[in-house]
Amino acid sequence: MNGLLHAITGPLAGQKFPLDGRPLIIGRDPDCHIVLDDPTVSHRHVRLACQGIQLIVEDLGSKNKTKVNGKPIFKTRVLKSGDLVQIGDSRFHLEFEEDDPFEFELLEDEASVVEDTADSTLTDRPEGEADHDTGGFSRDH
Repeated sequence: MNGLLHAITGPLAGQKFPLDGRPLIIGRDPDCHIVLDDPTVSHRHVRLACQGIQLIVEDLGSKNKTKVNGKPIFKTRVLKSGDLVQIGDSRFHLEFEEDDPFEFELLEDEASVVEDTADSTLTDRPEGEADHDTGGFSRDH
């Protein structure tokens, strides 16, 4: 996967981080791949990782949660090019290269955003549509 995570606000604003298919841990801990010096960020706040043909963001139990496009996630969510990921006071814009296999469009009736909570899986689907597909996402990670 070829893409960029572009910091648009926060202590790393203006910096770009390559997405190359390897998992990335973001947090305050100096051992994280991307270190955010921000007291509202947990030591190990969030993980970005490929799962099949999808890029998944996983909140690692942070106190202040991770937001995608302004909405908090409670465990995991599928990301797409153009998404805004907020971690503490930092916002990151996700960009995939045009010919990247991870940049794909789903038909509107197939689109689903999966969020795994402690006791249920929530999906965003058009009203009245059955929940037959989780978009290749497995709850076992």
